[in-house]
Amino acid sequence: MERIASNTLSRNVLIANQGSLSRLTDLQLQLATGKRINKPSDDPVGIRQSLRLRAESLKSDDYQANIDSSIAFLNTADSALSGMTALLQETKALAVQGGNDTLDAAARAALSAQVDNALKRLVDLGNTQHDGRYVFAGAATTTKPFALSAAGDQVDYSGAQEDFSVQISPASTSSVSQVGSALFQQPADMFQALIDLRDALAANDGNAIRLMIGEIDAAHDQVVDQFGELGGRQQRLELTQNQLIDVQINLDELVSQIEDADFAEVIAKFQAGQIALQAGLQAGARVSQQTLLDYLQ
Repeated sequence: MERIASNTLSRNVLIANQGSLSRLTDLQLQLATGKRINKPSDDPVGIRQSLRLRAESLKSDDYQANIDSSIAFLNTADSALSGMTALLQETKALAVQGGNDTLDAAARAALSAQVDNALKRLVDLGNTQHDGRYVFAGAATTTKPFALSAAGDQVDYSGAQEDFSVQISPASTSSVSQVGSALFQQPADMFQALIDLRDALAANDGNAIRLMIGEIDAAHDQVVDQFGELGGRQQRLELTQNQLIDVQINLDELVSQIEDADFAEVIAKFQAGQIALQAGLQAGARVSQQTLLDYLQ
């Protein structure tokens, strides 16, 4: 009976020591990683909450990536619009100069060549790209939107008639690209205005040249109006981005509260566990030192 009791005691001491060692190992891992949860079994409820929050965080990351790329896309459009306004101002100056009846046909022919170059530059601006995508092609961002005919007498639009939009929050999207036909050709067709001005200069037609000054002004105003619309998009993206940053900070804090270890608490438990294990090892050593005489007594 004494022998059975001794064997039971030895086994209980061994199990207790193994438990203490396992707890110390877990605490040591928490100190090494700084995490309270290192495997699902550490806190099944907590790990489910953490995974859900991390999934939300990943979605927020995707939205922020969409916003970053959209802002860069719109910045490219902004630069292109700036180039258009400058080009149209230059073209108006050519029209005013060409409308002066003191100029002869040769001088107006030289101005016509300059306007033709401006037309080609305007087509190039209409085909502005960002990261391999056309800014003014609407949803058809991989399709080159504008092409000058071989005869140079018209510019055709091949893009889409709807904007390209991206998701910027769970319930919101934002238009990124612009429909080029609406910007360049409606209501004023700035390509046609330059074509008509070029041809009027080539034809040495002073009246026709002077009439085109108003068309160039209308095209310029049309581009200027787009700056306001584009600025509104950029502002909305920036506001949404700031909101997402706040959401991301909150999510990170919640995950930290669930997963991170309290170092002071872990250290205290680790020290207590060391003492418990040392006591257990000493108890095990005393049990194992019993002799045959102890069993005979």
